[in-house]
Amino acid sequence: MILRVIVVALIASLVALAGPDARGAQRPAVYGGSVGPLSSLLGPDAFFVTAEPSTRRLTGLGLTYIAACWGGSSTPVTLRVDRVVRASRLAVGTTPPANVLATDRNDDAGFSGVVIHPDAGGGRTEVHIDGRIDARRASGAARSMTFSSSGQLTCDTGPRRWRATRSPSRIFAGSIPGAGTVVIRRDETNVLLFHTTVWTTRCARGQTWLVPNIAITGGADIRNGRFARPVEDAPAELGVIVRYAIAGRFGAVRASGTFRGTITGVNEGQLSWTCTIAKRRWSVISG
Repeated sequence: MILRVIVVALIASLVALAGPDARGAQRPAVYGGSVGPLSSLLGPDAFFVTAEPSTRRLTGLGLTYIAACWGGSSTPVTLRVDRVVRASRLAVGTTPPANVLATDRNDDAGFSGVVIHPDAGGGRTEVHIDGRIDARRASGAARSMTFSSSGQLTCDTGPRRWRATRSPSRIFAGSIPGAGTVVIRRDETNVLLFHTTVWTTRCARGQTWLVPNIAITGGADIRNGRFARPVEDAPAELGVIVRYAIAGRFGAVRASGTFRGTITGVNEGQLSWTCTIAKRRWSVISG
């Protein structure tokens, strides 16, 4: 009897040391999807949110897209939130730190908040986002607004609807650090969708390029937890040839791998150019 009590106590201690994530109790709920309308001819942009499963409070999100502005101009927006705080907890007159969403509301009724990115010239970009989260789906709107150093509004995208769904061990979401957002949908044997939005400035002749949507459907067989797939496409409307290579490995609730590619301009009568996406690591989670 004494031995049994000791063993039970030892097991309880090991579980406590392992922490909530080892038991799955605090693993976030992961919702992967996209934001629209389209920012390019290639399709919508990858988007994800994470939340506490029990309370449905938002805990993080990721988004990369081209924000269309007035007069035909545009600006890239890359958003990665890894911390959510109440706006009322910030000191008066201060702005949220980088990668922090300051919320007016964040509970089982929904959330709303803002992420602020200052730029080197004294201006700033504000991304206002709101939404609702239930057990299987999340949806809402995102609005990007850019201000000059004098406070003048220079770009306002208006609300753009986003939608995402949850399916543990089937839908994974995460990011390419410093470059973009990744959403993966899989079944037991195939990667059904590898969807990423990547910003790159590694381009010849001064070009810059946002790879708006790399949606790879089927054909990436998972063998022993691993997959790899080369992709080549030539969207006639864009006048480019794109070549990508993706590879990765799945665990029970996590996956990671590499992504690289090139984009070459082939418009007739124009100087050719090439953008390079150097090999980047990506990582995603499911829950």
